[in-house]
Amino acid sequence: KAPFVVFLAGTNIIEKATDWGKLKNAVNQGAKLKCHPLTAAPLLASLTHRFGAENILDKKLSGHALLEQADIVGCTDNSEMGLVALAKGKTVYRFGPQSRGFTYSALYNAIWDGGRPDKGRLLSI
Repeated sequence: KAPFVVFLAGTNIIEKATDWGKLKNAVNQGAKLKCHPLTAAPLLASLTHRFGAENILDKKLSGHALLEQADIVGCTDNSEMGLVALAKGKTVYRFGPQSRGFTYSALYNAIWDGGRPDKGRLLSI
């Protein structure tokens, strides 16, 4: 069980979608990193070197199973995992720039107020 899991963006957009400073702080606080299932081997090696093998979860693990077990979920705006986590009452943190137009940015921006998610806004969608 990983009580704090950050779901990372895929290899194709991880550089644009990720705030590396926030990610490092999260790992220092006990977060485990869940790579996208299609993460390329060179990126996986880089993440392992940067954050330590003990902090990288197997990319083949079920993201939804990890989400169910976690109390805290991190994500970038290209992922629905944060939205699912919010709907399940989890604490959610965003780990990327919020001004870019990623897949779910409009939903995250509609829900977030003052740096925190607003459950009422989520329910209104």
